[in-house]
Amino acid sequence: MFFFSIAAFSQTATGTIDNYVGAIIDNAPGNSGDNYNEPNTTELNTWNDIVTSILSENISTARTSANIINYKLTEFTDTSISPNQVFYVLEEKSPQSNYWGTYVFSKTPTRNNLIIQASHSKYDTNTGKQAVYCFKNLVAKALFINGTHRCNSNNFSSCSGTTSVCGSSDSYRVSDMAHTTTSMFQKTTENLFNAISNSVFIQLHGFGKKSTDPYVIMSNGTREIPTIDYATLIKETLLIEDNSLTFKLAHVNTSWNRLIGFTNTQGRLINSSSDHCNASATTTSGRFIHIEQEK
Repeated sequence: MFFFSIAAFSQTATGTIDNYVGAIIDNAPGNSGDNYNEPNTTELNTWNDIVTSILSENISTARTSANIINYKLTEFTDTSISPNQVFYVLEEKSPQSNYWGTYVFSKTPTRNNLIIQASHSKYDTNTGKQAVYCFKNLVAKALFINGTHRCNSNNFSSCSGTTSVCGSSDSYRVSDMAHTTTSMFQKTTENLFNAISNSVFIQLHGFGKKSTDPYVIMSNGTREIPTIDYATLIKETLLIEDNSLTFKLAHVNTSWNRLIGFTNTQGRLINSSSDHCNASATTTSGRFIHIEQEK
C-alpha cells in the first residue's frame, strides 16, 4: 500500500505507452451520456499555461496547474523501447468530469516537430491506437487523443459544417474535436503550432469506403500545393509498402470533394484561416495533413 501511495503522489508509471493510453481510449465514453464538458475561458487559459510549462520542462509547475482542473501529469517510462523513453502524459484524474482528452509529450523526441493527432478515436475505428503506435515508434514530439466519442455531447458546435454521423444531418457536436475551437484539443494545437516553428500535425481518420472511393484520402486543408508537400511524400512512401493502395489528394485531385477536411478547425488554424470556426483556409502552411483511411 505504501508503494502505491508514493507512486500516486509522484505521478510516475512504467510499462508500454501503447497499453497505457490504449486503456484510456477503451474506457472513454461512447456516443451518448453527455459526459463531455466544454471548457470555459479560465480553464482554457490554465490549460495553455500547463502546455507551455511542459514544453519548457517546468514539470512541477505544470503539475500544480493541472491539479486545478482535475488533471495530472504522469511521467511514464516505456520499458519496451531501447533505450527506454520517458513520456509525459497529461490525463484527467479519476473520477473524470470533463473528458477533454489525453495529451502525451516526449521528453527526448527523435522528431521534435512532429505531432500526431486522433480526434475521433472512438468513432474512427482504431485511429486512436494507430496514433499511439505512430507516436511511439517515431518518437514524435506529441500525441493528442480525444476524450469521448465525437457524438457524446448533446450540445452543438457553432462552427461551420454539418454531419450525419450522430443521426440526421446537423451541426457538429462540441465533443467533436475536429469541429470546435473552444476545446483543449484546439488550444494545444494552437500552443504547439506557435511554439514550434516547423511543427507538422498529422491527423488520423477512418471512413466507410464506398465503391467509388479510394483507400486513402489526404488533404492539407486546402487546394493549394505547399512548399513541402508532406501528403504526396506520405502517399509515395505508402505505395512502396503496398502498391495496391489507391489515393485522392485534395490539392492534386481538385474535383474530389469527399472527406477532405476543409471544415477541420485544427487545419483552419494551422493554415491561417481568417476564422478558424467558420471559414475554410485559402492558403496552406503545409503543416497540416488530414489522412482518411478505409475502416
